[in-house]
Amino acid sequence: MRILNVFLLLVFQTAVVLSSQTAQIDSLNAVKLLQASRYLSEARYAEALPILEFLKKSEVREAASSAALLLTRYNLLTGKTSEANKILSEVDTTGLDINLRKEFVFLRSEISYNLTEFNQSFEYLLQTFPFLSGREDTVSFFTNLENLAIYFIDEQYLKRKIDLLKGSQEVQFLTLALAEKLIQTGKAEQAHKLLLEILQISPGSLVHEKTSELLLTFKEIFGGDADQRIGVVAVVLPLTIGETGETNTAGTQVLSGIQFAVDEFNRENTSNVGIVIYDTRGENSELIRIASEIKQIEGLKAVVGSLFSSETNTLCYLLHDLDVPVISPTATDDSLTISHQRFFQANPSFSIRGESMAQYLIYTEGKRRIAVIYQDQTYASLVAFSFRKEFERLGGKVTLFEPVSSSGSEIQSITANLAVQISAGTEGLFFPFADKKFISVMNNSFSRANLKTNLYGNQDWFSIKELALNQSLVENLVISSDYFVEYASPAYLEFAKQFYELTGEEPLRNHFYGYDLLAGLLPLIEKNKDANLTDVLKKETNFDGFHNSLNFGDGRTNRYMIFFKYKNDGFELIDRFRVSR
Repeated sequence: MRILNVFLLLVFQTAVVLSSQTAQIDSLNAVKLLQASRYLSEARYAEALPILEFLKKSEVREAASSAALLLTRYNLLTGKTSEANKILSEVDTTGLDINLRKEFVFLRSEISYNLTEFNQSFEYLLQTFPFLSGREDTVSFFTNLENLAIYFIDEQYLKRKIDLLKGSQEVQFLTLALAEKLIQTGKAEQAHKLLLEILQISPGSLVHEKTSELLLTFKEIFGGDADQRIGVVAVVLPLTIGETGETNTAGTQVLSGIQFAVDEFNRENTSNVGIVIYDTRGENSELIRIASEIKQIEGLKAVVGSLFSSETNTLCYLLHDLDVPVISPTATDDSLTISHQRFFQANPSFSIRGESMAQYLIYTEGKRRIAVIYQDQTYASLVAFSFRKEFERLGGKVTLFEPVSSSGSEIQSITANLAVQISAGTEGLFFPFADKKFISVMNNSFSRANLKTNLYGNQDWFSIKELALNQSLVENLVISSDYFVEYASPAYLEFAKQFYELTGEEPLRNHFYGYDLLAGLLPLIEKNKDANLTDVLKKETNFDGFHNSLNFGDGRTNRYMIFFKYKNDGFELIDRFRVSR
């Protein structure tokens, strides 16, 4: 499945090509320029700098200009955009040959991009077109052009530029870039029409080649023929880390799961659903741009994203006037469903996690007296307070309710108090925490007090390594979690095989967050293609996934939690428990 990357990939030249007028540059300076260029390409900046500063003062204009361009490159590579801009503004381009002028304009474009002057960057880039020679130049030019056009240039601006340059060779490149922007914003029919037009006028060119590739993969990009498509889902995830540009593993794994589900659905059905993918880079500025583009998508059925509660909250605010559901596969804050009436949580909220344990103990195990210890100043405290409220509402009694700090220094005294409560009839301990070290801390404290009781934990107890080292503590441990996969089941084994064959990856936890959500959501879109999906999801609609089941209802947060026990150095499923609200 082809994916359009949603971060800008600039492929400017990394070194200045020396002027063809090298006869005017003495051999020693020519060698020094080449040496400095090599140093820059090897990131040996401290060695390149003095050479370039010396050559910039040369009386031979070509040598001085070449050095100035390399100095500009040096400043861009070291993050000094303002200094690069100053140096480049002083370069006299009069009489320079085509290679140096080409590099000059490329640098102008890159500087403007770094200064977030995207339209200006685009204009400078177009100015390089007359200087292009050969396929490598053309590929570099178009790579920059399409990425600027798709992610930073307004659609109407592109259309005006195409009208203005009508009849020129640049128009073919601009039209292809516009088609790709339309693809990215879900306007499949318009994009398809443009691609067919381009194919008639540019045989044998790079544009013709790329257009043919897009048309061949058109079904794959959109999940099938446009006339068979029943809707589009926008996927908004942090796929890269803004500060470094490195891959965000959690985001890309969730995306892989989503893509696999879409591909699976589209292969098995005559109708199809398309996806448009956006990378937030963890930055609010990107979210603003993304939200603007999402509102232009034709046939939009839902927005899936983001991963984290804070980013999801911002996304929901930006899309508050869009009448489609926003569904996060992983965000857990309770405030999200309260603040945003079209938001849905596929991952149970903190209050659901506490309520689920309370209801499980009352309804399944028949417990009525429970002690609670929780790690303070973490989300575990939210789970603990939700548990106490629900447990007491159902007629139970919380006999002990004590916080522990991250250091765990209070555990010894709390354990002594717990022992008194157990001797007085307390039937077990619920201990939610966010730090797995508390498994061994509790084990040591229980061992000293020779204390045994039924133990109940949140999903941070889900650590085979820690539990194996502290088995005396966990003989009667029950864990609640939003995630549990039965790896020996035939269904999982078949899925894992197919997933690996298509993606080359072993399916992991984050993959399932994406896959299970879309595998349940897509059939709902097909079944209710003429209905508003927000209303559909509010109904008592259930679907089972590998990692958990999903049920939203009027509360718009998934009400399923999984209960399992630690047994024989492994985990045994007890129940997929749906919280009653």
